[in-house]
Amino acid sequence: MAHWYQIRIIVNDETEDAITNFLFELGCIGCQQINNEIAAYFSDTCSIHEICQQIAKYRTELASLGFNLSRRKIKLCTLDNKDWHSAWKKNFKPIFISNKLIIKPSWENLKQPTNAFVIEIDPKQAFGTGSHETTRMILEFLDNHLEKNYFVLDVGTGTGILSITAVKLGALKVIALDIDPIAVVTAKENFKKNKTWAATELFVGEVNALLPSSPIFDLILANLNKKEILNLLNDFNRLLKHSRRFVITGILKEEQADVIQAIDKYPNFTIAEEVEKRGWVGLVVKKGSK
Repeated sequence: MAHWYQIRIIVNDETEDAITNFLFELGCIGCQQINNEIAAYFSDTCSIHEICQQIAKYRTELASLGFNLSRRKIKLCTLDNKDWHSAWKKNFKPIFISNKLIIKPSWENLKQPTNAFVIEIDPKQAFGTGSHETTRMILEFLDNHLEKNYFVLDVGTGTGILSITAVKLGALKVIALDIDPIAVVTAKENFKKNKTWAATELFVGEVNALLPSSPIFDLILANLNKKEILNLLNDFNRLLKHSRRFVITGILKEEQADVIQAIDKYPNFTIAEEVEKRGWVGLVVKKGSK
């Protein structure tokens, strides 16, 4: 990939969530809060001018509903790979998920607290630093509920942050996959940095490439989007052991009902937990008799 597009939009407390959610709907692969602006990043394969038009239209719609929006136009710039990395580094600081789980960039020095797991992440061009609500929901689930010696599947691994955390917290083995080869290269480097490489298997590909003769996973993690999640429910049912769980997020609040309706069509799926953070929803689903 030769370059990335950065779009910056002035927001306030009442528009931040709505605009951030809309940017992810348009296909941005990451957002940052920079002072009073949201900086969203898009790959050079997208139609960026069409995206800018859609954002302008959406801002007009918000204004017509009575939201207070800045009159300043959105700012668009092009970043090469080096500048993209620098932009993330500037704003990626240690994230304290709990007293025992901390995410930090590889370039930040942090004295490791006693009895805490510190996950070092170098995001490069992959999504997943722990700062976004969707990633944080699954990290919190792992922190509170992961059982030792679990066999875990991480779908859409990105930086590998969920796989690394699972291994650090006691998972016996993690299979991590992503359709983006750049993400897989980044995840591999992060696995080695965190010394979790021996407990992981990593590859570029789709879930349907996994063809076991019987369910094998104790836990499946998927931080994707509504469409991808709905397309994967059959695979999750096929791959997950009885009485085990899968955790899904990347679902917008307004999409929650559609996803629940799709899950309810499976007689052996039960929603065990629903979590919402700033307009994003995470669901924990148990496989077993209703």
